[in-house]
Amino acid sequence: MKILLVLSVLLCAALSIRAATVVVAEAAAVPQENKPAPESVVVAEAAAVPQENKPASESEMDAAIDVADGRGPARHQARFDFCLDGWHSFRGNCYFLTNQAYSWSSAERLVKTGGHTFAWIGGYYFQGFWRWEDGSAFDYTNQGSMSSTSNCQCLRVNSQTSNGWSNNVCTLSYPFVCQIKTNC
Repeated sequence: MKILLVLSVLLCAALSIRAATVVVAEAAAVPQENKPAPESVVVAEAAAVPQENKPASESEMDAAIDVADGRGPARHQARFDFCLDGWHSFRGNCYFLTNQAYSWSSAERLVKTGGHTFAWIGGYYFQGFWRWEDGSAFDYTNQGSMSSTSNCQCLRVNSQTSNGWSNNVCTLSYPFVCQIKTNC
């Protein structure tokens, strides 16, 4: 498990470096005022950009020519569509489902240790109201299907009910899902 976490962190760091390179290249392509940059700044920035040992694709060459000809900056987004072994790709993210059961707080801590995000449905009961973690309004109206909120203050996916989810005690252990954004 530690190896998987270390590999995930290294992969995310490598992808972040690649994404940062694209941002630097895009920033360099944006027209600035007609003041030339000091040569020392240009040399330092050029040295900071990692070089790749593969030939540029035809579309990359066309984009570079457009920028050089002044036809506008190339619009390139860093997007990676691959996942580590055991992870599954879905809508631009990678997910890892574990069969090991942990409480909500233990699972969250474990996932964040690896630099990932916790893929959960995000509902919790706080100060008399159900809320989504992202702050949006909780508009679920079938409150009769939910358990008592005095003890059951965390939502979980539950395929046993027709609703697909239910509220439970936050300290109960369940399998969980980790998420990695593939475009770091």
